[in-house]
Amino acid sequence: MKKTICWIVLAGSLPLFAGVAPIERGINLSHWFAQTRLPDYPPNAVPAEEMELLHALGMDHVRLPVDPIRLWNFSEDAVLERKMLSHIDTAVRRALEHDLNVVVDMHPRPDLKRRLREDPETFRSFLRFWEALAGHLSRFDASRVALELLNEPEVDDPAAWQAMVEQLHAVVRKAAPEHTIVIGGAAWSNTDRLQQLKPVADDNVLYTFHFYDPHIFTHQGAGWGDPAWKKVKDLPYPADAAEGAEAQPAAVKTYFREQWNADRIRAQIDEAADWAEANGVRVWCGEFGSYRKTIDAEDRIRYIRDVRPALEEHDIGWAMWDLKGGFALMKSDGGIDPAVAMGPFITTLNDIMGIAIYLLVVGILRF
Repeated sequence: MKKTICWIVLAGSLPLFAGVAPIERGINLSHWFAQTRLPDYPPNAVPAEEMELLHALGMDHVRLPVDPIRLWNFSEDAVLERKMLSHIDTAVRRALEHDLNVVVDMHPRPDLKRRLREDPETFRSFLRFWEALAGHLSRFDASRVALELLNEPEVDDPAAWQAMVEQLHAVVRKAAPEHTIVIGGAAWSNTDRLQQLKPVADDNVLYTFHFYDPHIFTHQGAGWGDPAWKKVKDLPYPADAAEGAEAQPAAVKTYFREQWNADRIRAQIDEAADWAEANGVRVWCGEFGSYRKTIDAEDRIRYIRDVRPALEEHDIGWAMWDLKGGFALMKSDGGIDPAVAMGPFITTLNDIMGIAIYLLVVGILRF
């Protein structure tokens, strides 16, 4: 069995964003209010001691995915579900109490996304929902809580998504005048879709993209999405073209031919940074990671080592996917997966002190 000793890079000196700040290094709390059974399955809460651990690891924010169906039944007379709303309030306060800023992310299941793009009445109800929710969340400190309109909208047509963005933005901005609004591109919010987006007329907006490229590596073995992913295993990173001459299926052959490595990753993230600079806006990587269940730990370390510096070279903040799901930072026994926590290098005395705090907190949690 191979053993790998890892170091964790903690909060450094990235410039703070205007609006909600800081929002530099974070993680997705993926299975608290989204991606769980409905309607009666209780929230999969993140306790205070885990929030403390995230802070000790150098995180400064969390992304809180929320399935709208937990709060809103999309009927003509729909109102916010008060009990679930109180749970979300508790989650936001818990993060804030541990010096973690919060991005509240609307994260519906695919069936609701389909209704949003195909059924005008469902979308109108979604606008009413956001008006009510943004008004409620506006009571939280605008410098510490941001509002993300819709995760990976699965709307392929950039023009159609642009029209939806402008309506959603107008409703949320009216209800929450001071809060940062987070907007991603069409479809799956990749870097190419970000570049198709036209920024709205609002200086207090953070534009987001997700980075899982190349998917055939980061999602190998996954049982959802592209059927090709499930058939792939033991795909290494970085890609060596010489190793892929006889590779199958075609997606794997392409992976090797395109030679996915640090330079290729940096070039793709450069495109997002160039778009932001050209438009005078700020960008944030709201998700990145690799599937922990099937990818070799050392390959995941190398991948994260290459993605994080490419983001941070452009002062692009990020939130890893995720805390407890398939890409998880935290293992089922409560420990930390070193390959997910792995950073590119130790840079400051603050990092070393942070690691000491981390080890202390982990010791407390385990005993």
